[in-house]
Amino acid sequence: MPYFGASSENAVRRRFTYLASASATSISGADANGQVLAFQDGSYVDVYLNGVKLKTGEDYDTATANTINNLSALNLNDEVEIIVYELFNVADTVSKTDGGTFNSAISVTGNVTSTGNLIINDGGNIGSTSDTDAISISSTGDVTLTQDLKIKDGGTIGSASDADAISIASTGDVTLTQNLKVKDGGTIGSASATDAMTVASTGIVTFKDDIVLKDAATIGVASSTSAISIASTGIVTFVDDIIIKDSGTIGSATIPTAIEITNTGEVTINNSTSGTASAPFVIRRDNNSNGNGVALVYELGDSGSATAGHGYARIFGTIEDSTNGAEDGALRFDTSNSGTLAQRLNIASDGTLTGSDTDGIGSLSDSRIKESVSDYTYNLSTFKQFTPKTFDWKYPSAHLNKSSDRGFLAQEVNAIDSSLIYKTPIDDEHPDASLITADSDGIKRPYASKLAGKDAMYVSVIKQLITKIETLEAKVAKLEEE
Repeated sequence: MPYFGASSENAVRRRFTYLASASATSISGADANGQVLAFQDGSYVDVYLNGVKLKTGEDYDTATANTINNLSALNLNDEVEIIVYELFNVADTVSKTDGGTFNSAISVTGNVTSTGNLIINDGGNIGSTSDTDAISISSTGDVTLTQDLKIKDGGTIGSASDADAISIASTGDVTLTQNLKVKDGGTIGSASATDAMTVASTGIVTFKDDIVLKDAATIGVASSTSAISIASTGIVTFVDDIIIKDSGTIGSATIPTAIEITNTGEVTINNSTSGTASAPFVIRRDNNSNGNGVALVYELGDSGSATAGHGYARIFGTIEDSTNGAEDGALRFDTSNSGTLAQRLNIASDGTLTGSDTDGIGSLSDSRIKESVSDYTYNLSTFKQFTPKTFDWKYPSAHLNKSSDRGFLAQEVNAIDSSLIYKTPIDDEHPDASLITADSDGIKRPYASKLAGKDAMYVSVIKQLITKIETLEAKVAKLEEE
C-alpha cells in the first residue's frame, strides 16, 4: 500500500522555497535553492504563504503537472513554501526476525549466506532457468546432480568450524580434512550407475565395476600417503602388511571365497562355488605325529573319510630338527591309498632322495607308445673311458660342506657320451654362480651329469671287473696256445 513518512534510507518529503514576483498567480520550476518542483500526486502537496498553510481547491490547485496554480495575486518577495510528499510501495518481504515463506521463485544476483539450515521440500530442485532440476533432493535426503559440480581452483567446501573440510586443487586433487561418511547402505554413483559404490552398515564397501586410478597413483592415509601405489604396468606395491579379518575372503563376483583365511592363518583356495565340503587345496601349518611344518594339502576328495582334513595328497615341508635359527628342513610327498595318507617320497636336508614302499623311480615303458624298437648294447670300449673322480668343492657351504666327494667331471663325460650331460640354470645368488660365465641369453648354466656318486662306485667296480676279466681272458688264451 502507499506509505509516507520518515525513512532512514529514503527521502520521502521534499521542501521547495520560492520568493514571488509581483502579481504572480502560479509557482513552478526551480526554487531559491535550485530544486525543480516535481510531484506525482497533488493530493500529497502542502502550500504555505508567508508561513500560513493554504487550502487546496480554494487557495490553489494542482491541476497542471508540477505547478501550483490559481493563487491570489502575490506581492513582490512573498515567501511561498511547498512541501511534496513522495510515494513508494513497501515490498512483499519476509521478516528477518520472524521468518516466513517464499511462494514464488527467488532470483539472487549476489552471494547468499545462511546461518541456519537451508531446507528444500522433498523432491525439490535447485537450478537455473535452463536447468531447473540441476540439483534434486529426494525425501530420503539423497542429492542428485544432473551436471558436474565445479569449484574454482584451490576452492574449498566446509562449515563454519572447518572452512576447508574439502579442498580442490587446480590439478583436480580432492583433499578431505575429516572422514567421508555415507549412511548405512548408502551409495555413491553417477546418473547411469547410482549404486556404483555401496557402503554396508558393517563397513564393507562394494564396487559395481572396476576401480581405476591414474598411472603411479597412490592410496593412503595422512601418515602414509603412499601405503598402496599402482604403477603404469599394473604392479601394486604395499608399504606394509596386507591384513584381512579372521575368516575373511578374497574373491570375485562369481567366487567370493576363492581364497579364505582363518583366524589360525590357514589359507584355503577354492575354484568352485558348488558347495563341496572340501576345497581343492589348503596351505596350512600342520602339527601332527609326522613332524612340524607347512603343508600344501589337496583336499578335493572323500572329505568324510578317516583322513578328512588331511586330504588325498600332500606336499609337506617338515623341520628335521630345531636348533634356534639353524634348522634343517626336508620336503615330503604324501599320497593316500585305501583312505590312508602316508609318506611316499622324501627329500632330506642333505638332498638324499628316499622312496617309501617302492622298488625305485620308474619311467614310461609301455610298448604301445614306442616304435622303431631294437636291441641295445652299450659299447664296452666307450664304457671303459668313464673315469670316476673324488674331489672337493670350491664353495663347500653350498654343497653341505662335503669333502672328498665322488662323481664325474661333466666335461669329460660330455666328450665320451653327450647324452649323459645337460645344462641347468643357476641363481646369481648361488656361490657357484661367480665361477660360471653367462651364455648368450645372459643365463648362467653349469653342466650337470646324469651320473652321480653311486654311479661312480658302480663304474669303478665294473671297470675293475672288466680288467680282471680281460686279464683272465689273456691267461686263458695263452694256455690255449700251449
